[in-house]
Amino acid sequence: MTIANIWIGIPFNLVVLYSGLQAISPQVYEAAALDGAGGWQRFWRITFPLLRPVSAITLLLGLVYTLKVFDII
Repeated sequence: MTIANIWIGIPFNLVVLYSGLQAISPQVYEAAALDGAGGWQRFWRITFPLLRPVSAITLLLGLVYTLKVFDII
């Protein structure tokens, strides 16, 4: 059941997170690169904080979907 739940949930979660990545403006990354930020700094200080609301929604929807897994059983 765990494998089936993961198999069903991964595509939805990836689409939601990808849409969150698309919402981040490229100008923010360009400004960080001009200020001398490396790849990891851009991830930890720009991408990760800006994806936090999308990640919270993804986790909440994943929890709700996991609680209604009785139809797979």
